[in-house]
Amino acid sequence: MNRRALRASLVVLSALMPIAARAGIVLEFEHRFPTNRAPVSATAQIEPDRLRIDFGNRTIIYRDDRGLIWLVEPAEGRYTVLTRAQLKSMGEQMAALRTQLQERTKSMTIEQRAVAEQMIAAAGDTTPGVPPQMEKTGRTETINGFSCAGWEARRSGGTPQELWIADWKVARLQPADMMVLQRFGEFLGAMGPLAEKLTIGFAQKYDGPGALTGFPIRVVTPIGTGQLVDEVRSIRREKIPADHFELPKGMTAKPAGGSPDATPPAALKTPPAQVPPPPPAQPPSLSPPSPPPPATPPSPAPSSTGEKK
Repeated sequence: MNRRALRASLVVLSALMPIAARAGIVLEFEHRFPTNRAPVSATAQIEPDRLRIDFGNRTIIYRDDRGLIWLVEPAEGRYTVLTRAQLKSMGEQMAALRTQLQERTKSMTIEQRAVAEQMIAAAGDTTPGVPPQMEKTGRTETINGFSCAGWEARRSGGTPQELWIADWKVARLQPADMMVLQRFGEFLGAMGPLAEKLTIGFAQKYDGPGALTGFPIRVVTPIGTGQLVDEVRSIRREKIPADHFELPKGMTAKPAGGSPDATPPAALKTPPAQVPPPPPAQPPSLSPPSPPPPATPPSPAPSSTGEKK
């Protein structure tokens, strides 16, 4: 090989080296609940078209390229498939249920009305979603070595979500690195306005109007009288094995629906004729769920691996 050809080869290799080094991003973060439960350590593995989040004994695998989410419970040897069509169906069911409950409360007793109002609140608002207004608070803080600026994401009539954002250079990231998180949030958004009730932590907007100016190292989301907190501990780049984004072998399919750990409120244990039917469960968030959903929804037919809708 002559010098000119060797020089050309080195230039090509130099251009490819950063791409190889940027093959995968791993976020180590902590999730803190609004209750006295101990914090949960979690890991997010990120590639351009796929995402995996491990927390405790559960795993979420989002495949943007296939249009589905796998919810994996390794210890139980089972998984659930969620497609965009299923999420949309859940949202439509919850919206319809809300309308039905509102009408039925007119003829209910005081006790029944109290139960129905709780379920209406769980079903969420059906008005069109409004993008949050981002406002800088002027506060700064260094969190786990990342210099951050405080921001608030406000929606009309809602409690603001608090974000502590590190500049892209400080986080050693680029907006394109986190686009799969944005698409993950948009995927959950197939539920319509009800998706705004989900806590999706780092699944924020990283491109287009209203995009964040950096990466959120800490996200504080109001839940009732408490707060859910997701806080990044470290960010690193490394090669992620391809099978980390595949469904583990030997898993058994479970119908999409309520969590096996879900326990209905005591008020819902009265005879069915005395209370309205329970609302569909919400799909999981990027963060580990805090309290379990209030009830179990109608179950779509299980799928072996899921199909893109």
